[in-house]
Amino acid sequence: QLLTPHGLLAISIAYVCTAEVWSGSAVDWALVGLHKAFVHYGYHAVGTSVMTFDANNPRIVIVIRFNSSGSCGSARPSVLHCLQGALNPDLSSIEGVLEYHHVWDMTRKKSPSRELGRFRRLAPFISELAGLAKARAALVHEPGFFEVLPALRRRLLKVSGCVFDDPLVQAEVSARGYDVVAIDGREREVCKRALKDFDILDAL
Repeated sequence: QLLTPHGLLAISIAYVCTAEVWSGSAVDWALVGLHKAFVHYGYHAVGTSVMTFDANNPRIVIVIRFNSSGSCGSARPSVLHCLQGALNPDLSSIEGVLEYHHVWDMTRKKSPSRELGRFRRLAPFISELAGLAKARAALVHEPGFFEVLPALRRRLLKVSGCVFDDPLVQAEVSARGYDVVAIDGREREVCKRALKDFDILDAL
């Protein structure tokens, strides 16, 4: 084991909010990675708290209270499903400065980030193009799958979401009842080679 049997781990991460596929996905992705590390080194989380703030760029601070797996018998809570916080529950957000989540809920209903508004404007046009082309099926890659995928599903017989190397997004989209096609790194390179003469379509 790398750490003591019991402890408190705090990680500060700078991130680009325009890369989020839903509000808070940066935290979700970080927790997925931390979960893998905890399992690998024999630990489990007993509490998770999160703070987000802006200091020249957006930052998140994830605080995890942990124990070694051997100290809890057969019950080994996952960092992804902590129902307790790691910090004082009396702490609160500071409006316009810091947002505090005493318990981070990975199972919450996801909502689009502000940066995905452009897809809301594009979705009707893409749906109309599919109709003009008399398309019957589509494979869609869309950040978050909030706008284009639902719009095409209302029009076409068969629509699947295409997810690249992201089990978190795959699980989320599947939970919403959509068909999902997962493509790993090797298959992604095959797709790139197949589309090398159609960069403009890939960009669209």
